[in-house]
Amino acid sequence: MNDSFDKRQADYYFRQCAAHFPMKDSKVIDYPHDYLAEKNAPYHYRFQPEHVCPSSLTGPHLENALNTSFESPSLFPNDLTYYVMDISEYKETSFNTIMYQLNESPKKSIETTTVIMNRYFESKKFPYSYMKKFGETIGYKRVLPYVFGDIHFVPDRGATKQTASWYALHHFTHFDFNIEDKRLVFFSESYPLVTLEMTKSVFEKQLNVVSHLYYIQKKVIECLLINLNIRETLKRRNNIVHKRLQSMSYQIPPFSAHEYLQFLIYFQAEQMIASIFGEDDPYLEEIRAKFSFPHLNAKSQEYL
Repeated sequence: MNDSFDKRQADYYFRQCAAHFPMKDSKVIDYPHDYLAEKNAPYHYRFQPEHVCPSSLTGPHLENALNTSFESPSLFPNDLTYYVMDISEYKETSFNTIMYQLNESPKKSIETTTVIMNRYFESKKFPYSYMKKFGETIGYKRVLPYVFGDIHFVPDRGATKQTASWYALHHFTHFDFNIEDKRLVFFSESYPLVTLEMTKSVFEKQLNVVSHLYYIQKKVIECLLINLNIRETLKRRNNIVHKRLQSMSYQIPPFSAHEYLQFLIYFQAEQMIASIFGEDDPYLEEIRAKFSFPHLNAKSQEYL
């Protein structure tokens, strides 16, 4: 790493960003790195969040946005990310993405939003391809958001075959709709974060989809916990099962919740085929070969 270059670059960006991200004059604290704590956190930012209006970022405005963004070879969204903007359509720049952060300066990269967001989703062990399957089971196929627990990223258009901008709905506390120019302004408490050209009805549909997907995930987890009745009580921790767990270490293959559920679906499908055609049917193996068993089944053999 070239420390002198990094220092010069940081100093250069700081001078340019100073006019756009003024310091708060009182009660300045770091924004909590866990957005789940956002509800109880004082809304004072070290840098006032940039109010992004994508439709206005053309010509000199786009140049100014790029000049006040730190360059990075690769970007990875985190708990501070509230907007990942696709600028691949602008021919006047070689950059493809600007990522906006709470309490941090924006970042720019030649990576596309597709590469950036897929990398982020895969790190959650729940890729966007899984999200699409989950959405399809309840009838959602177009402009599908990414909902994984309390993480809610919404694309501004279909993101399967093209690049898209993504806004983090989990950071927005309310919105305001301007009827005259049909624009939605999203706020984090008193701070405007993003203004999008979108009708209220379109956003309401997106909000309903996100809410529905989140509700289903939440209820599935709640039902599993209730039905399994797993509670960490002193009495249960002292029984012979828990004592055995304290004395032994069982090896299991690494897997996500989705991989396990997919494994159960494949396993049930295989059993149904065997019950219909019979175990002695000569075509059974050929039919089974058509089923690609999930990662869990193959890996589990190592631990038997």
